[in-house]
Amino acid sequence: MDKVVQIIQIASKEPAGILEERLQQFKDTQLSVEFTPVSGQQHSWPYSIAPVKDRSHMLNEALLNPQTKYIWCARGGYGVSDLLPLIPWNKVKSVKPKIIIGFSDICALQSALYTKLAWPSIHAPMPGTASWEKNTDQNIKGLISSIKKNQFSGKLSLTAIGDDLEAPVSGKMFGGCFSVLTNLIGTEYFPSTLDDHILFIEDIDENPGRIMRYLNQWLQAGILANCKAIILGAFKDCIPSGQPDDLIYQQFSERCGVPLFSCQQFGHIEENTPIGIGTAGTIKESKLVWQLDNQA
Repeated sequence: MDKVVQIIQIASKEPAGILEERLQQFKDTQLSVEFTPVSGQQHSWPYSIAPVKDRSHMLNEALLNPQTKYIWCARGGYGVSDLLPLIPWNKVKSVKPKIIIGFSDICALQSALYTKLAWPSIHAPMPGTASWEKNTDQNIKGLISSIKKNQFSGKLSLTAIGDDLEAPVSGKMFGGCFSVLTNLIGTEYFPSTLDDHILFIEDIDENPGRIMRYLNQWLQAGILANCKAIILGAFKDCIPSGQPDDLIYQQFSERCGVPLFSCQQFGHIEENTPIGIGTAGTIKESKLVWQLDNQA
């Protein structure tokens, strides 16, 4: 049987024992799942699970494996951008596209694959995180069902910040963790333009001043000039005590000349509804609908 799903560890270390427990859950899904723990010597850098060369080997093996159709990352954290220059891009572009599932630091990989190879991916929960058990059944069961069918789509409820759209807007979906994506600007792993895209962003544990510094970089680089719309997800633990809950949203509204929406259904939160990257999206009547064509 083809290895439909390969689970990989390419970023930070997950809590002890948690991934093994989650792997047992996959046995009831009738999916073909492969997982081999990342190998490598103990190392002194506490922010990644293994040295760069070992994480790079795991990632590249998964990208080049002809039997692997989906790569589900165990967790994010830190370290994915270490691996991007070590991907054998000429070899990878010759294989059939794979769907990368994950979020947080994983969006660095998702951005790189979309930018260089036009590969779509799914911003979604990961089994090596504490929030996995708290994710709604619809998120996890829906992802597994999508993998079985090889068809991905979704719908999220939005709230307009400022004037609502007078007509629907459509575009390619792109996004992820705001701070992670910001640090890719100016590299070959970030799109040269987001013209005709719908951008979705979220973050965790960032100071509002730093978030505005990130936003200034996007604006001053001209990246958002022809973006169709921006969807602001959860900015978890980013608002200091005593400040209004919509502090960050207000600043985006004042600084961006782009249709703006908020959504509390994705981010470093329990719900974290899946969203496609590189997929077709439409915003209409305060709803985002996205869909990825069948990849079979």
